[in-house]
Amino acid sequence: MPGAVTAVTVTYRADRTVVTIEDRVSVPQTTTLAGAGGGHGLAAVRERAARAGGTARAGPTAHGWLVELEVPA
Repeated sequence: MPGAVTAVTVTYRADRTVVTIEDRVSVPQTTTLAGAGGGHGLAAVRERAARAGGTARAGPTAHGWLVELEVPA
């Protein structure tokens, strides 16, 4: 997103790895993501995470957007 600061965190634990990506938008966005693409990217991430025994979630936050992926070690 234009005007966003993105933080990427990778946490390694004995039983799992967690990757968190968060965009923090400095100004409110007035556009939607409806025309941004095919819309299968996050669904594919969730599907692949599930195949590996993990989870993936994504959605808006109070300040931007969050994607989190958790997979077994």
